[in-house]
Amino acid sequence: MSLLQFSLKNRPNMFFICKGADNPGIVNKVTKILVKHRLNIDEMKTFEETAPHGGTTLFHMSGVATATAPLTHSFDSSVIKEELQELGDEMNCEIDLEDMEDDQYSASFYAS
Repeated sequence: MSLLQFSLKNRPNMFFICKGADNPGIVNKVTKILVKHRLNIDEMKTFEETAPHGGTTLFHMSGVATATAPLTHSFDSSVIKEELQELGDEMNCEIDLEDMEDDQYSASFYAS
């Protein structure tokens, strides 16, 4: 895979989201995976809410992760996504990483 598109900042951006059961250390574990793959966290927000049925606490985290250009030849976003999904399975939550396109950011890790 090669990177063909870059953001306005000349760096690819990804949107990450985590939602599900609240677990101690969840922010640390998610961000550790992103940092391990040389993604910077440019924006992040978190909040908790009570589940409508059962009263358990649900955790929500979302943000923007930016890769520093140029990317290494070994960079593979599918590996990052797989690691995040495995972590989500272990922690009973859904974690996803997606290409981001909006007025401020427009990027893809995939060649078209």
